[in-house]
Formats: sequence, C-alpha cells, structure tokens
Amino acid sequence: MKLFKYSLLSFFMMLVRCIILPVGQMSTSDIAAEVDAFYDRTQIQPLRDNFTFGKYGQKRKLPKGSGSSTIRMNKWPAMPTQTIALTEGVNPDPQKSSKTVVEATALLYGGYVEITEDVDVYREDPVVTIYQERMGWQGADTIDEITRDVLIGGSNVVRANSVALRANIVTKIAIADLKKAARTMRNNKAPFFKKMIGGSTKIGTSPISDSWVMIVHGDVQGDLEDISTGIYKWHPVSEYAEQKDVDDKEVGSIGNFRVCATTLAKVWADSGGTKGSTGLVSTSGTDIDVYASLILAPDALGCVDVADGMKSIRKGKEQIGGALELYSTVGWKCRYVAKILDDARMCRIESGATP
Repeated sequence: MKLFKYSLLSFFMMLVRCIILPVGQMSTSDIAAEVDAFYDRTQIQPLRDNFTFGKYGQKRKLPKGSGSSTIRMNKWPAMPTQTIALTEGVNPDPQKSSKTVVEATALLYGGYVEITEDVDVYREDPVVTIYQERMGWQGADTIDEITRDVLIGGSNVVRANSVALRANIVTKIAIADLKKAARTMRNNKAPFFKKMIGGSTKIGTSPISDSWVMIVHGDVQGDLEDISTGIYKWHPVSEYAEQKDVDDKEVGSIGNFRVCATTLAKVWADSGGTKGSTGLVSTSGTDIDVYASLILAPDALGCVDVADGMKSIRKGKEQIGGALELYSTVGWKCRYVAKILDDARMCRIESGATP
C-alpha cells in the first residue's frame, strides 16, 4: 500500500512539473529536485553583504501623515574664529549664521516573487519562508546600492598615482593616495568618525588612530593589507586593543582610516588604462577595472531611516491568487532617498586592484 501511494505521488509530481506557468512565477521547475534517499533541511545561505553605505549617514524618518515624501535636512556652517580682543564693558557685534536647507524626495522601490501553489504544497523546503528572507536581503542590497551611487557623485577625488582622468589609471592604491586623501579631509576640517583606540598590554595588539570611515571593495582590501610602512601600516581587526566599537563589515585600519569591505563597492569595469603587464583586474582583459574607495566623515550623507521605510509584504493565495487561488506572493517595498549633505566631508580614491 505504501509503495502504491509513493508511486502515485511520484507520478502526480511529474504531471505537476509539466504545467506551463506565466513568466515571473516561482514554479516547481525553478527548484532542483531533491534527493529521494536523504534530504538535508539545512539551507545553504547565499553570499551577500550587510547594509553598509547608508549606515554612516544622518537618518531621517519619513513625515507620515504630512501628504509629502520630501524630507528636509539642515546644514549649518562652522562659525568663524574671533581673534579681536574684547574691550572692557563693550559688547562685540553679534555674529550671524544662516543655515542651508537640503531637501530630498523619497522614491518608492520594491520587488516580489510569485510562488505557485504546487511549489508550496509539494516541495520539502519551506519555500515561502526562504523567499521572504531572500527578498528582504534583496531590499537591503538594493537600498545600499542606491546610497553608494549617490556617494560616488562627490566632487573630491584622488586618482591613483595622481593621474588626471579615470581612463589613465594603471596602478593599485598606494600610500601616496592615502596621504593625499587624508590631506584633503584635514584641509576641509572634516571631523573624525571614530575615536582613537589606545594601546594594550595584550600581545599582538596595536593602538588605532582617530579615523574616518573608508568603504572599499574586497579586492582593494587585499592591496591595503600589503602596505606596511610607518603610520600607513595595515592593522587587522584582530589586532585592535578593544573590540567593542568594531563595525560588522570592518576589516582593519590604516593611517587615519577604519576600513570596511563590501562587494557592493563601486567598480567601473574596463574604465582605466590599458592592462598590459600591470597584473591588475580587468573584466575584458584589455583595460583596467577602476575601484571606488569612499571616505566619509560624520554628516556627509543624509538618508531615510531604512528601519522606518522598509516593509516586508506577504500575500496569501486567498488574497492574490485569483479565482482558483493558484499562487501567493512575497516581496518588499521601501520609500527611500539618500543625499549628500556636505561634500567637504567626503572623498573617494579611484584605483586599480590586484586579483
């Protein structure tokens, strides 16, 4: 009897896989068949990054109930110094300061998948749960990429080996590039993001300087790890005397930069000079790929608070599946915007990278 039921179920599953479904739906044909003998319910997690770029911006909640999706952020200039001595009993002239209002309109982003009834019923995976999680991750990565593309629009640029154009870049990141970027930030009076971590009596630990945040691609991280001269010596996170202030994506520090790595860092494929014998990464094998390493100080960026703007959405087949309740949906949406608030508080280094 059990054999008969198993055979009947297998035959029915074969019929199900032959059903033609609309493009865009998650059907049984989109999921590999499980091994009959043994099924491991542990899910292999996809490779992905955590939300990185927007983490270091000013957060703003959307003005609910206002009828507007525009957020307003104020930029206040630094007050000039007062070098004239006061005269006894005489008040000096009052100082004036005017703020600059930065406005940005949040736009709506989102995505979803349709999951057919057959996938939900006949697959051993908890498909709806899995895709709800994956769609949430897609949303986070999408928002991070949008934020990144805003940040790379900053005007302060250091190109490797001081070349004038991106198309002329033929070298990886070097100490001279780091020094030039640090000098730009200092001259702009950009405050540090991270305070100094003092030394420790623990063996193998090192003090870490006051720092700005630097967001790099993993390929550039490898080149930074090879630098070991003076203050510009690479210190991995494991050498920090304290670990309590380490960010999730932080991989180390060098000079006045605390470095975070992400695969979502901007890469302009084949946008540099000729690869030749440089040994640098090139998508086509002809011209060098150019990597953007972003350096940020506090208040460089303003953005919508994702915790306030992101929403995960699941519709059951009873709600969305039509007359015969044939599919459900899982998705996300987010009303979001990111805006540069102070261009003087950021800089980017453009360079090649070794594989």
